[in-house]
Amino acid sequence: MIFAGKLASRSTGAGYAAALALWSTTACAQFHEGTRELPAGGLAMAPDPHIALVSIAINVRRDEVRVAYVLKNTDASDRRAVVTFALPDIDMASIGDQDVVVPSKDLLNFVAAEVSIDDSPVELAFEQRARALGLDATAQVLTAGLPLFPLAGAMKDRVSRLEPSIRADLLERGILRTSEDKIEPAWTLKSTAHWRQTFTAGRQTSIILSYRPVVGTGAIDTEAIDELRSSFCMDKAAAKSLKRAQEASHVAQPGRKVVVSLGSGSIWHEPVPDIRIEIEKADLNAVAATCHKGMAVAGPTSLIWSASHFAPEDEISVLFIP
Repeated sequence: MIFAGKLASRSTGAGYAAALALWSTTACAQFHEGTRELPAGGLAMAPDPHIALVSIAINVRRDEVRVAYVLKNTDASDRRAVVTFALPDIDMASIGDQDVVVPSKDLLNFVAAEVSIDDSPVELAFEQRARALGLDATAQVLTAGLPLFPLAGAMKDRVSRLEPSIRADLLERGILRTSEDKIEPAWTLKSTAHWRQTFTAGRQTSIILSYRPVVGTGAIDTEAIDELRSSFCMDKAAAKSLKRAQEASHVAQPGRKVVVSLGSGSIWHEPVPDIRIEIEKADLNAVAATCHKGMAVAGPTSLIWSASHFAPEDEISVLFIP
C-alpha cells in the first residue's frame, strides 16, 4: 500500500488528509458487469538518428487521455517522417459477448483523436483493416457487404442476410464465428491515424495527442467494494468512504476503468529521457486508483509520477469512481 504509506508520513490538516485518502493503489482487474475497456497506444514513427525524443507527459482523466511529446531535430537539415497513432484494436474473438461502447459516432475516428503540432491542429488520415487468423480479411468483409467496423448497428441482421455460400466461406476463414445459436463477427479491426510530419532543423517540435478512451464500466455496490479492496488493493480509508456513500444513497455507484498502453506505439527507440504521468480525478469526492508504483500526491485531485531514462513496457490502469 504505497499511497497509504505516503499519507501516513505527510503532515496535513485533517480535512486535506481525508480528501487525499480517497486515492488508492490498484491491481488490474475487469468489471464483472457493464462494458469492457480497450487500451490505446501512443505515437509511432520510424527510427531516425537525427530526431531525439526529449520528453513525454501523459495526463489521464476519466473521459480523456492527453499525451504531450517533445522531439528535437539535431540535424542541420529538415527531417520528414510519417507519424502514426494506433486506435484500440476491436478484437471480436476476445470481446465475445461483452459490451463495448465507443465514445464517438465516427466509425473511423471512434475515440475522437486529435493532434496538434506546436499548438496548430493537424488533419489526420485514417486506415482500417480487418484481420482474422493472422490474415488480412478486409477485402472479404467488404465484398460480403459488411462494414469493417464490427460493432456497427444492425450487424446481426446484416450477417443473417448473407448468402449461405458467402456466410460459409467467412466462417471457414475465421471472419465469422458461431456462438450458441447465432453467427457473429470474429475479426479484429485495426485502425490507425497518420500524418506526415516535418521536423525543422535544429528545433524542438511539440506534438500533443488527445483522445477519449474506450472505458470499462460497471456498477459498484457495497459487495463490489469489498471485491475492489481485494482485487484492486484498495486501502481501508477509500473503502470506508465508498461504503458510507453507498449506505447513505442506497444507489450503486458507477465505476470507470481507463487503460493506457505505455509500451505500444514506440515513438521512442531508447529509454525516454524525461517522462511524467499525471492522474486527475473530477473532484474531492471522487476516487481514482492505479497500480502504477511511485505515484505522489500533487494536489487534492491529482497524482504525479516522473522518471528519467525510463523504458515504458506495460499498461497503466486507472479506476475512477464516479
